[in-house]
Amino acid sequence: MSSTGEMITLRDGRRMAVHRSGADTGRRVVVFCHPAPGSGAFDPDPAATRLAGVTLLAPDRPGYGGSEAATGWSDVPAAADDLAELIDQRGLGRVAVAGWSAGGRVALALAARRPDLVRRVAVLATPAPDEEVPWLDPGQRDMLAALRDRPVADVRAALDAALTPLVPADPRDPAAARLLGANRA
Repeated sequence: MSSTGEMITLRDGRRMAVHRSGADTGRRVVVFCHPAPGSGAFDPDPAATRLAGVTLLAPDRPGYGGSEAATGWSDVPAAADDLAELIDQRGLGRVAVAGWSAGGRVALALAARRPDLVRRVAVLATPAPDEEVPWLDPGQRDMLAALRDRPVADVRAALDAALTPLVPADPRDPAAARLLGANRA
């Protein structure tokens, strides 16, 4: 099965893009929380997903890919609540959740906020809070501090201006894969 996408409508009226790949049966569902930047269209290993008999559901977080941004500040708990709503709408019961990099924080927040929905959780290369284990570049830390109390629209504009030049126009450009930490040969 190739990756397919659909849109769902959340209780607050926002639309969330959900990508489905892997096995057609859906007996073993894994919800995948993608790295940032990125979207749920990314399956780290489609052949392994199919071989394991897993249906991978990978929603785009608020403001990423095809998902509409939240009207206020969208944080990790809000993204986890959106995931819980997806699982509830689908009637999936308890699922496995995997989070990669920044997606790991969302996966852990979902497990903490709605343990009734999470059978198991895995995180991959998820950073610790910078306040506890400093890992951010000092320039990034300064930029985040300067944006912290600004209106959401101003923050988005500043981040768009800073990050847009880094993203290649062609998603097949090897530089696009390097943004995810991958290297295509």
